[in-house]
Amino acid sequence: MADRRRRRRRKRTGAAGCLCVLALLTGVGALASYAVPWAGAELGGMLKRAAGKAVEETVNAVSEQGADFPELTVTIEEVEGDFYYQQLAEEEQTVYRELLQGVQDMEECILLHAGRDDQPAKVYEYLLYDRPELFWCDGSSRMTVYDSYTEFYPGYTCTAQVREQRQA
Repeated sequence: MADRRRRRRRKRTGAAGCLCVLALLTGVGALASYAVPWAGAELGGMLKRAAGKAVEETVNAVSEQGADFPELTVTIEEVEGDFYYQQLAEEEQTVYRELLQGVQDMEECILLHAGRDDQPAKVYEYLLYDRPELFWCDGSSRMTVYDSYTEFYPGYTCTAQVREQRQA
């Protein structure tokens, strides 16, 4: 009889031990399901920010070395009578003249003295309002903006040859 009791205790102890281990593993799993995504998001976000900042600094450093602005040939006298030109700040007026020069030459990429805090798209819009004779500009544009300058890609409706034929 004593032997039977010992066997029952062993079975109960073994079953209770298995239940405790199972409960412990369930608790660890539940904790991990909340902690792992949080840790991944937190650490991943930190890594993304650090890597993004490093890439941006590298791109800006390389791009500033490669920015070779052409000589500005459009004079203030040529544009000073334009209504929207007069509404712009002095820095924006320089961008206006750079855009006018680039669009008249039908350049694919126009380098502008406009950084992150400037609005070259607004200046381009003002240019097109002032200059309806720029019929080859469709008003669309793409930009790559750096800290100290912008690469501006205006959209054209025709080629330089077609433009010359239409103007003749």
